[in-house]
Amino acid sequence: MVTDGPDQPDPVTRRGWARSAPWLLRRVSQRYGSVVVAHLRDAQLAGLPRPGYWLLMALASGARDATQLVDASRVTKQAVSKVVDTLVTEGFVLRKTNEGDRRRTDLVLTAKGLRTVEVIRAALRTAERTFIDEVGAAAWNTTVATLAALALAPDDLDAREDRVTREAREVRDAREVREEKEEG
Repeated sequence: MVTDGPDQPDPVTRRGWARSAPWLLRRVSQRYGSVVVAHLRDAQLAGLPRPGYWLLMALASGARDATQLVDASRVTKQAVSKVVDTLVTEGFVLRKTNEGDRRRTDLVLTAKGLRTVEVIRAALRTAERTFIDEVGAAAWNTTVATLAALALAPDDLDAREDRVTREAREVRDAREVREEKEEG
């Protein structure tokens, strides 16, 4: 909610802060989270950390290792590593040596992980049906389209990540060439 007149309250003062975009996005995220928690509890899968939901969804959507999870989730490698450790310990994910490159570790959903992904997907559908009932399909579709445009727009972070990724790849490639020369 943008206000610009002297008679309109600033959205971040008094209770107006509860109508600011960051707060509203947080509340919608919390509503999604509450529905997911309830579905997981009903499926006797309670206790999964919330960041684990999104990493499981990324794995189900094609991510295969921690690097891809970092890219998909846009959180630090350390944060991904900590959550992956929990996912492995709790039986949602297995670590497997990559067949093509034994130095790499692939992450694979277990049967429990796949079941959890299905429960999360069902929970998200339930939440979205509730939102559509509350605001109507047209408003919901417009909201999703707007969020997609904002979330998927390139930004400075993307440019930095691209540069860092390129530099890291160059360093890795140079190291591999050096190692191959040393072995040969």
